Amino acid sequence: MQAAKEKIEIESATSQRRTERMDRGKYMVLRQNFLPVLPKEAPHMTATEAKAVQLSTLSQDLLSGCEKAGWRLKAVQLDPEAKGVIEHGGKGP
Repeated sequence: MQAAKEKIEIESATSQRRTERMDRGKYMVLRQNFLPVLPKEAPHMTATEAKAVQLSTLSQDLLSGCEKAGWRLKAVQLDPEAKGVIEHGGKGP
């Protein structure tokens, strides 16, 4: 019998009451890959630009298990926004 993977609850900046469960290991790798690519000053990066950077550097096995790879990448953007770690700048994270 395979051991259950550890899950974490992630929040969404767009839906305050909604949470999702995601594999902790995948979340942490994606988050560690996402936060450093964000510029600290203007011009800021759009979510589409951040996604393109991530997709170019991540292995496909990290993105498997979802109908679209973008779901996990978007979750890693919205969770830090909901927690106040990053700010939504109007056009992007």
